Amino acid sequence: MSRENVELVRCSFEAFDAEGIEAALPFFSTDVAWYTSDRWLEGSAYRGHEGLRELVAGFTDNFDGLGYEMAD
Repeated sequence: MSRENVELVRCSFEAFDAEGIEAALPFFSTDVAWYTSDRWLEGSAYRGHEGLRELVAGFTDNFDGLGYEMAD
């Protein structure tokens, strides 16, 4: 992955962490497809900005906190 793409991903996660999904959505194409693992109980893919909102809601509605750790 190019350094430019790494920074783009990093910025999207920083925006999400600071202000939530709405702040991160501009970093994603409107036709984004986010595929989940086979351990995910809901759908296997979330499509578009609305799909990302649904995915995040699946976490925030069911857990007290949503966190992640980025590693280089």
